[in-house]
Amino acid sequence: MNNPWQNIPSIFPNYFNETDIPWINRLFKDFEKFIGKSRRELQNYFRSPPSYGVPELKVKIIFQTIDDMWPKQGTQNIDARQLRLELFKKMAQAMTNATSNEVDQVECDSRTIATAIKRAHEIEEGLNNGDIDLLMFSDFPFEQRLQSPTAPLNVREIILNANQSYIRSLLARSRFITLSVDGHARAVIRQIKLKKLLVSAQKARDYEENYILMISGPLSLFRQTRMYARSLSSLLPVLAWSPKFELKIYCPTPRGNQRYIIRSGDPIFPGTTPREFDSKVEATFCKQFSRLTQNWNLLREPAPIAVGNSWIFPDFKLTHTRDPSRQWLLEIVGYWTPEYLQKKIARLKQAKISNLILCVDQTLGVDKPDLPQNWVVIPYKKRVNPKDVLAAIQL
Repeated sequence: MNNPWQNIPSIFPNYFNETDIPWINRLFKDFEKFIGKSRRELQNYFRSPPSYGVPELKVKIIFQTIDDMWPKQGTQNIDARQLRLELFKKMAQAMTNATSNEVDQVECDSRTIATAIKRAHEIEEGLNNGDIDLLMFSDFPFEQRLQSPTAPLNVREIILNANQSYIRSLLARSRFITLSVDGHARAVIRQIKLKKLLVSAQKARDYEENYILMISGPLSLFRQTRMYARSLSSLLPVLAWSPKFELKIYCPTPRGNQRYIIRSGDPIFPGTTPREFDSKVEATFCKQFSRLTQNWNLLREPAPIAVGNSWIFPDFKLTHTRDPSRQWLLEIVGYWTPEYLQKKIARLKQAKISNLILCVDQTLGVDKPDLPQNWVVIPYKKRVNPKDVLAAIQL
């Protein structure tokens, strides 16, 4: 049976770039017309946007990006939810006291609303009908008013965010994605686990690496696809920090199945800087070991090792500067239960890792006879002593 995802065209996204700046500046001018007005009015205007000489899809993406970044504000010092509650109470009281013929005559005039506002908040009176309309639903997102930016919006930042929004739209309609990461892989895996994405390790002929991550897309699910799409999109800001990655998005389209390729270096806006170390123990060891010797290079987050359908991410790799064949992998195990430690050791054994240094918190009580003879176990308390590690690898 033929695989429908084989031999499909590869597409490299047509990203926004500096050639789009002139028409984006024109769109800025249209946004400025709505300063002081609600987002609802802005959205209604852009349902049929003016022609900027570019495809309508590009206009929609940039419009949404600017709308997300443009400063907005509801009415200050007003709890609209409490205001509505007070107003509905007054309306209910008026209807209770009215006769059956008067119920249809009950109206909520500006005086009644002003009384309700005063009861909900200590503010000045003298409100007009326009103020009332604004206050009643000022907590609704589309009733927020556009403000004048305190500083001009950065057009290049808008372009990068728009590119990321475009990739998110592809992820939202993907059947599955494949991902290869070299560098900052731990941060990516951490995000995958945090968002509980469906992932497995797979062989791939069209990759130089032996294994890649294959992650299910929203279209492979039966429910909660929108929530899953948001979780999948959360990988992009983290992935953008990786020195080298390749993301392939497999999407069904009216024109047939297609594969979009996103690579490191693509103009995608990164998120906050991922944590460099998982713990203070690792950070301290790295700093102290690098100062102690020039004969060994210490590599943080070396290449992951595939074990079945999962991965092992060693903390460090040590390589001798004059003899690269002398290598060690170093794993720091913090305070965990003995059951966790035994499970971790079993997976390390399954990976058939040689020359492994296992630094284990003394409180765990490691059973050394259960470990391979070519492993080195270094117990530690509070911090890993780099001198102990150096003495072990120089034997």
